[in-house]
Amino acid sequence: MNTYCIFSAQYLPSFGGVEQYTFNLAATLTHRGNRVIIVTSQIDNLPFSEKQKDGVQIYRIPSFSLVNGRLPMAFPSNQWNHLQTILKKEKINRIIIQTRLYTLSIMGLKFAYQNKIPSIMIEHGTSYVGMSNPVLQSAEIFYEKLLLNKAKKYCHSFCSVSEAGSQWLKSLNITSDAVLYNSVNEKRIHNFIADNTIDWRTKLGLSPDTPIIVFTGRLIREKGIFQLITAFSHLKCEKKPALVIAGDGPLYTELNSQHIPNVFLLGRIEQADVMSLLSQSNIFCLPSDSEGFPTSVLEAIVCKCYVITAPYGGAKEIISSPEYGRVMQNNSEETIYSTLLEILNLPDSQIEAITENAYQHFLSSFTWANTCNTLEALSWSN
Repeated sequence: MNTYCIFSAQYLPSFGGVEQYTFNLAATLTHRGNRVIIVTSQIDNLPFSEKQKDGVQIYRIPSFSLVNGRLPMAFPSNQWNHLQTILKKEKINRIIIQTRLYTLSIMGLKFAYQNKIPSIMIEHGTSYVGMSNPVLQSAEIFYEKLLLNKAKKYCHSFCSVSEAGSQWLKSLNITSDAVLYNSVNEKRIHNFIADNTIDWRTKLGLSPDTPIIVFTGRLIREKGIFQLITAFSHLKCEKKPALVIAGDGPLYTELNSQHIPNVFLLGRIEQADVMSLLSQSNIFCLPSDSEGFPTSVLEAIVCKCYVITAPYGGAKEIISSPEYGRVMQNNSEETIYSTLLEILNLPDSQIEAITENAYQHFLSSFTWANTCNTLEALSWSN
């Protein structure tokens, strides 16, 4: 049995890809008989110490959020000093750092280095974080490079959640030791679907045969949400589909004011409701500018949605062939429009065959069991 300590600046109840990755990785490691401790950001008056039902211990360090909550910032403090005293007594022998983007990540790496505990850093991105403002973009790149130099000082083992992430690390002169693929808990998703009673077509006032195109995720420009809505608004299709958007973010108010026919903005909804929505939808579209290995694509595959995604990041590794879905050439409005129109006109039998192929591909290659096998097989040397 090993004792893992995971430093993840973003964690539940905040909802996103890194949060879900940390939660599922911890659950799988615990199920295998390991002890897991999570160190994360203390925001929204959450307690310093908390134990989950599965025995995972959570500690939270005071932080404040920048960039609309996307960048929690932690700094050394009396509480951090107190936590270090606690962690030294926990007999931790493996430390995992989720992404190099956060000050908490560097604090965790330094703690591992000073206490001679083997550590790895897991890269979740495939490019610099995008900012619409050029000045902010320059500042963001400077910040990332600064943290990367500090990470290199304390850590000698880097991994990624996709092959695309490994190539990104290579461009930063870092060799990835392994790909620790993102995944989802398919049994939990199936339970969500089985227990959920919402009929989404009835709830939204749609006819039973209306095709639903769905987007789930944070409403930020980099997700390609404007191109998707514009492309959909121009669709001239006999089937008259609906576009349903589940998620919240800085663009919600602007998007909600547009009142485009057959476009439904649900805001943030519970995860069980997201899975229910996906299971009743026909097409999932994620036209992002950049992604790591998106959780939303994996969820859509488990829920048997036909997946359309952009060629940026790790999604193309699971949609590695047309028999599993569609990777567009780019995420322009024109390309999204033509792709949606083409897929909406495919026979139902072909759609069903492709979604089943994608699901079987997921089960064979992209489960948490496979990821943890790779993780535990690492050398874990200082």
